[in-house]
This record gives sequence, structure tokens and C-alpha cells, in this order.
Amino acid sequence: MDKLTSLNLSGTKVTDKGIIHLGRLSNLTLLNLDRTGLTDDGIATLVEMPATQGLRFLYFSGDNITDRGIEFLAKLKKLNGVDLSDTKITDKGLAPLKTKRLTWLNVGRTAVTQAAIEAFRAECPGTSVGR
Repeated sequence: MDKLTSLNLSGTKVTDKGIIHLGRLSNLTLLNLDRTGLTDDGIATLVEMPATQGLRFLYFSGDNITDRGIEFLAKLKKLNGVDLSDTKITDKGLAPLKTKRLTWLNVGRTAVTQAAIEAFRAECPGTSVGR
């Protein structure tokens, strides 16, 4: 499993405490955690593990992620794309992602306003933002 580069755990019962077991997968570049119930605390654990520093694409659709969790995500230096649809983020949550070189971002069905999306696009013209 040490050569595994992508992992889809969508719809499983991954917990904030159980996320620590991903720390053994040092080659992961894509991780799908849609609809797992993960919270900001799980993201904090995820980004602190040395093995997850190569993550480029993350999916959190339907999880209990707030603006606080996005601050943790900003620590991932190689992050290229993130799906935050159906989460609890707001306009404030976009700010930490402006420093990233994202190629895409999905904020559909969140409290992020169209004005905030337009401002993000203006500051990060290379990022495709879905709503």
C-alpha cells in the first residue's frame, strides 16, 4: 500500500481520530473524503502528518468543514484542487486559499457568495471556481 497514489473513502465512516491511519500512505496525491462526516479537527490531523504533504487533490463534499478547517488546508504546499461543496464554509473561508496555486475549487451549495467568488477569481485568475 505504500505505492498507493489515490484513495476514495467517500461515504465511509472515517472519523477525525481514524484519519491518523492515512499517515502510512506517503505517496497519496488524491484523497476523496466526501460524505464521511470529517470535521475541521480531522483536517488539522491530516495536514500535520508528514506522509500527507504530497496531497494535491482533496474532496470534502458533504463534510462538516468550516472556515477554520480551510486555514489548516492552506498548510498543504502542493494542493492543486479542492472540493468544498456542501460544506459550511463562508466567504471568509476563501481567504487562506488565495495563497495557494489552485487549478480548481468547488464551493457549490455553500454560504460563499457570488461576490466572494468573483473577488477570488480576480485575485487567482488561474483557478477555475465552481459553484
